[in-house]
Amino acid sequence: MKKLLYTILLIPFISHNQEGRDTINVYIDSKIDFSTSANDNRSQSSAGTGNLGIKFKHEFLYGSVHFTVYSKNKAILTSDSNEVKLFGTNLLLPENNSGNISNFSFLMGTRSFSNMETYNPDEIGFFHWKKIGANIYYGLNNTTWTKDSITLPVFINNCSFNITYDLLHLRLFGEKKDLISLRLHTGMTTRRIGGDYGLDKNQALRELILGTRKIGFNGFQYGARLEVGEFFAQANVTSFPKKYSIDGFSGNQAVISFGVLADLNIAAKHVTKK
Repeated sequence: MKKLLYTILLIPFISHNQEGRDTINVYIDSKIDFSTSANDNRSQSSAGTGNLGIKFKHEFLYGSVHFTVYSKNKAILTSDSNEVKLFGTNLLLPENNSGNISNFSFLMGTRSFSNMETYNPDEIGFFHWKKIGANIYYGLNNTTWTKDSITLPVFINNCSFNITYDLLHLRLFGEKKDLISLRLHTGMTTRRIGGDYGLDKNQALRELILGTRKIGFNGFQYGARLEVGEFFAQANVTSFPKKYSIDGFSGNQAVISFGVLADLNIAAKHVTKK
């Protein structure tokens, strides 16, 4: 795990300015996040998590690593032998997990592919190719699925690649740090189920719990994220093939999230020899 953190922190050093000096803003970051499926308002279908980690900003680059330290749902369980949607929603929203440090997420992206010296968001309009960026997200979440008398440990790999567009990026009046930003995104997303649930010997049990023996799913997503200072809200719509026929997961499903970000700046400099 230490090697992963070192690698993430070294990524910004790939780019250097003409003076041979780079400033990387690194933060110890805490995040309280609430997410819910728009199609299932049950408590077990909603995530409430507390996360700790680090994040950095370097010119257009940004990234973060977070570890879950608290989750309001320790397991996904039901005594209804016909229940499927509860587990389908957990597959859609894997952040709804047990509070365990083995649950973590990684995000890496760039706000723009433009040369920073030629890009000034205050001088261009709402629509400009220089506002196009991209990010990649990876999350690993584990919990326990219990249906009637069947209990299986489950971990869900969640990977997404998105093209982003910074529609709005404004500094709050009179503030040096806080921003209002509105970022649109669209791209590909996947889910891969592992743990005991994914073992070949448990194929029949997978059929009973989720209604399919498949453990890998590919789809598309689009949405928007609004940040106002330390507060954020996000709407995300996924589209996984209807052929899977999993209630709460297949077809077009919407997830609404909101939360608070709080960070401690530990800005650092990386000096290179000319």
